[in-house]
Amino acid sequence: MKSAGTYKQLPMASKIIARRQMKILYEIRKMSMEKIAIIYGLHQKGVEDILLRQDTKIRTLSEAKCTDLTQAEIDARNKEIGEDYEIQKMSISKIAKKFKLNTSSVHHILTSILKIKLRTKSEAGNLFNEKIAQSPDMIKQNALIRELYDVHKLSAIQISDMLGISETSIYKTVKRGGIIRRSLVEASASARARKPIENHSAKWARVSNMIKLSMVDTVNLVKDFAKSHGGG
Repeated sequence: MKSAGTYKQLPMASKIIARRQMKILYEIRKMSMEKIAIIYGLHQKGVEDILLRQDTKIRTLSEAKCTDLTQAEIDARNKEIGEDYEIQKMSISKIAKKFKLNTSSVHHILTSILKIKLRTKSEAGNLFNEKIAQSPDMIKQNALIRELYDVHKLSAIQISDMLGISETSIYKTVKRGGIIRRSLVEASASARARKPIENHSAKWARVSNMIKLSMVDTVNLVKDFAKSHGGG
């Protein structure tokens, strides 16, 4: 049939572009494979094979019923994608999961359609660290580190051994909390005033899990630990 040869008759460079366009029509425009097949003069199975070779997630039957969005619906969805990225600071992968799109499709919408400048790797990394720092478990852990260091006068090395966190991270947490780092003289005085910490595995297991406890239980556990090791 005449229409069946449309895609096949294209030169290789044009076929590469056509395959990319099929992916955009299917994922972004929500066009059905049947309509795409008509446009490119292919059988529906041929369109499916091309999409699968591009790691495209094929819609289920229930999802397929919601295809062929109107232009107004597409514009509204694209606007929401832009807001999720710029205002809600969501990552491209999370946006893709939310809208059931491929990450490359979200990238295309943000850069080519909405003309949004993507975050650099450094900016994305800083944003990720900020979100981690705001998580409930991290807030508890940071409060614990500051109390151990400032109130119970434990050293960064001891806190590192207890919680399995690097000394650099501990000093950064202390600094962000507005706590002045002890001088070498003050650190030496604190160390002499304490008994050596022995490695009791059962104790370490309890301490390493203390951020999972309530704040009251955490504080009590810290105090017990500090007393048993000559602190505070």
